[in-house]
Amino acid sequence: MKLTTMQSKRENQGKSQVISPVLFMTVDGEPMRFFLCPGPAKVELLPSIKAGGGMVCKAQEPGAVLLVDPNEMGDIPQYVSAQYIRDCIKKNEQLELEDYRMKPDAADVQSTKKRAAAAKQKTGMGGSPPEKLMSSYSNDLFS
Repeated sequence: MKLTTMQSKRENQGKSQVISPVLFMTVDGEPMRFFLCPGPAKVELLPSIKAGGGMVCKAQEPGAVLLVDPNEMGDIPQYVSAQYIRDCIKKNEQLELEDYRMKPDAADVQSTKKRAAAAKQKTGMGGSPPEKLMSSYSNDLFS
């Protein structure tokens, strides 16, 4: 099977899979930009992203989709699961990014709330230490 310039071939567990060359393009015809930390997921997904018309940034940059493999780094809210790329290829369509946005689980949320409450109790006031210092400084300055 010979592929035209409009098609790309991806080897996937012994099966050939054709990736649309516009799969990772915006409606304006611009390539979607992705950032992946170095690791197995980047090695796996880089050829597929490029074959689908997207580009992988060497560093995080504004507007780039931050991808992470949950098995490598866990849940980071500003990141999107690398499964997004795999599912787009499998379904041969651009899926909704927000459906793949990493969400901290309930245990993480509770632990964050407990740490914030402990910090508030320790200092006797809400806010982060810099906010407290500024508040204290402002009170001394203007009293």
